[in-house]
Amino acid sequence: MILPLGDAPNPRGTPFATYVLILINVAVYLLFTLPLGYQPPDPNDPALAEYVQVIRDTLPPGAPLEQALRELSAYDLFVFRYGFRPVRPSVLALFAAMFLHAGLLHVALNAYFFWLFGRMVESTYGRTWMVLIYVVAGFLASVASYAFGPVTTLAVGASGAISGVFGAFIAYNYRRRQHAMNAANLRLALTVIVLNAVIAIGYSSIDWRAHVGGLVAGFALGYLADSSGPARQRAVVRFAGVATLVVIGIALVLWRTAEIRSAFPQFFG
Repeated sequence: MILPLGDAPNPRGTPFATYVLILINVAVYLLFTLPLGYQPPDPNDPALAEYVQVIRDTLPPGAPLEQALRELSAYDLFVFRYGFRPVRPSVLALFAAMFLHAGLLHVALNAYFFWLFGRMVESTYGRTWMVLIYVVAGFLASVASYAFGPVTTLAVGASGAISGVFGAFIAYNYRRRQHAMNAANLRLALTVIVLNAVIAIGYSSIDWRAHVGGLVAGFALGYLADSSGPARQRAVVRFAGVATLVVIGIALVLWRTAEIRSAFPQFFG
């Protein structure tokens, strides 16, 4: 992502949830991505045979299977097992994918973007809503990639979840767009969106569906978290809104799974 260089005003307090989520992403990179990326795959790994089958069935006509296998690393199999794959969906993969990254630049940019906007969102909505936005938006980002992307997509990265946090930032400022600072924040957000859209057009490896899904989900969650009215009414509206988003995500997963089962029965037994 193309990122701004700072934020103003600086959020008050210590954003513990933001720091913990960043540390989890960095820890997964240091413990798994970095060491496994330099190791060849274990020939006895059961995932290797399944990987070969999937690659053989999904490679474009004429593409050499041998070359793809020569470039394979142990981390590729790790991502194959725990990243989100349309041809073998699982609840674990839907959530695990938001903590896996493709490399150092990927995790570094995501961590910086999250540090920048996560602190402001946590300061605005509170710790609980910060975690909820990250997890639910990350889930719906994976769902968007699954439901509307090609079956060969292998989704990894916190980008969808972090886009959700960014969406909540936009929702907060949109509600207060009549104030100069909030209007400036919206212009900043629009600039970031346009620049990243241009980059996504130029790089086909970027899963823009996950970014858009997370952004829209985060905006909706931020709007719900910032709702007004009596306390009991706010609680009901928030619960119903979050539940509706999750149900929509589950419905999309069920629909897409049925569609893929009919097209690729060999992957489902």
